[in-house]
Amino acid sequence: MRHHYVPQFLLRRWTDAARKLRTYTMRDGRLTRKDMGPKSTGYENGLYALVAGVLGFPEDHMEKRLFGPIDNDAAVALDKIERRVVLTEDDHIAWTFFLCSLRIRQPDVLEFLRTEGKQHHAEILASLDQKSLPGGVPNTEQWFNRHFPGTIDAATLTSWLPRMILHDDVTDRFASGVAPMSKPISTISGARVTWRSKAATVKF
Repeated sequence: MRHHYVPQFLLRRWTDAARKLRTYTMRDGRLTRKDMGPKSTGYENGLYALVAGVLGFPEDHMEKRLFGPIDNDAAVALDKIERRVVLTEDDHIAWTFFLCSLRIRQPDVLEFLRTEGKQHHAEILASLDQKSLPGGVPNTEQWFNRHFPGTIDAATLTSWLPRMILHDDVTDRFASGVAPMSKPISTISGARVTWRSKAATVKF
C-alpha cells in the first residue's frame, strides 16, 4: 500500500495544466526526470506497515488516524493562506503541527527511529528491568520478542513519532507568534496520543 510522506494536497499545488509534477531521481549516478501525478510520487510502499501489522490494524491506520487529521486541518489553513484570509488560532496550531509532521514522517527519520530509537528504547527497558525483575527470568524485550514478535519495533514508532511532532522544541520553531496559551492541550500515554484544539481532536 502506498503511504505518502508528502501529502497529496500539498503536491497538487505544484502540478502543471496536465496535473503532473516534474520529479527528479538519481539512478546509477545520472539525474533522471519524469512527470507524475501526486498519487504516484512522495510515497513509499508499506512505510507504516510495521506498526499496522504488529498491532493488528489496517495498513493505512497510522496514515489515516495520526497524519490524516493533521493534513486535513492543514489543508484548510493553507487554503486560507493562499486566499490571504486571516488565520484563526486553531489555523496557526494546525499549520504548525503540519510543518512539524512533514519532516518526522520522512522515510529516513522512520528508519532512524527503527534503529537508534529502538536501541534507546531497549536501554530504557533494560534499566527498568534491572530495578524490578528478579534474576533468572527473561527481560521485557526477550519476553515480547518471544511472545509478540515485532511489538518492540512498533512501540518505538508509536511512542516516538507523536512525541517528536508535539515536542516544544519542534513546535516552537514554527509557532513564533502563537501565544503560549494558544498551544493545544495534548497528552501522551504509551501508544495513545490525544491532541485537542477547538478545531479537532486527534487520537492514535
